[in-house]
Amino acid sequence: MSFNRTHRYFTGIKNAPQEELLASVLEKLKQKIENRYFSKKRCSFSFALYLGGGYGRGEGGVQITNTDTALYNDLDLFLFTQNANRKERAEITKQIRQFCQELEPELKIDIDCADAKRASHLPKLSSRLMYQELRHGHVCITQNMDAIAKIKPLDAKEIPPIEAVRLLVNRGMGLLWALREEGDNNFILRNMHKAVLGAADAFLIFKKRYDYTLENRVKNFNVLVREESLPESYAALYQHAIEFKYRPPLSSGPFSQDKALEIAVFFRDILEKISGYSSNAAPNLSLYCHYTAYLRIRNYVKWVLKTKHFTGCVEASVPLISAIMQIHSFLEMNPVQLKKKDIHSLVQLWKFFG
Repeated sequence: MSFNRTHRYFTGIKNAPQEELLASVLEKLKQKIENRYFSKKRCSFSFALYLGGGYGRGEGGVQITNTDTALYNDLDLFLFTQNANRKERAEITKQIRQFCQELEPELKIDIDCADAKRASHLPKLSSRLMYQELRHGHVCITQNMDAIAKIKPLDAKEIPPIEAVRLLVNRGMGLLWALREEGDNNFILRNMHKAVLGAADAFLIFKKRYDYTLENRVKNFNVLVREESLPESYAALYQHAIEFKYRPPLSSGPFSQDKALEIAVFFRDILEKISGYSSNAAPNLSLYCHYTAYLRIRNYVKWVLKTKHFTGCVEASVPLISAIMQIHSFLEMNPVQLKKKDIHSLVQLWKFFG
């Protein structure tokens, strides 16, 4: 059970039982795919399937009890094709997702396979953090083409600032969802800690201190905390979030409102550092989020056609900027009192533009 991979381990704590389980399940997935597409008849197009995310980078979480261990995060699969038409891409995505569903009971976590993407698009997407992370941290499950080679190398310090903004929006949405969640403590814990990791990583990108290794990011963030005169507790929050990522504890009652507020303030402070946005100042996000007149009009029209009304269409014309401003506004309020209805319009904007 050997795979072409960038890291020796799947899990951050190198837990042997879960390492063996993951390798075994990925081998079964590989066999299912190859039997379907390579053995019985030659596939008319080329494709590659990779495990990315935390387990692809060797940073996956393992929950440990007195008697057992369990994987914690979902698996993130990336599928790329070459010379496949839209119908073929949809078909192979559907088939691999079916295989994943058959194997999920063994892992007791979800296996998420993204829609198949044309490998020919990867060179243009090389400045995106998601694809650079995949390039530096992946496990090749099966391939008859090398899609990773199409992702152009990019020094971590050269990742564009807009990637920091995207990260803030995505993790900010997760934070707002967690703040208004009631009952699902695991969901709250996971998204609270992801928000800390995302905000810190966004700040590192913005300050050109990002690194593809987590150990170096910790060092760089500690330096930034001192240089930017941020509270020393922020470095401790980042370290704690990493420890949670590697070894999430068992749920132990409701999440502390004081801790939730601390994380909300942490996220808001870093958002202000990056965006220049505060209650007394307009954001300078237009420096990083370049919305041309054409793109604004296109977004405007897409929103109106989809929603069948004009409410929110101005905000929809510049979605990243609008989302950041709304997230900041909610975090300035008493965030622990958020309700689902409060963020409905923001959720609609976020889901629509992804």
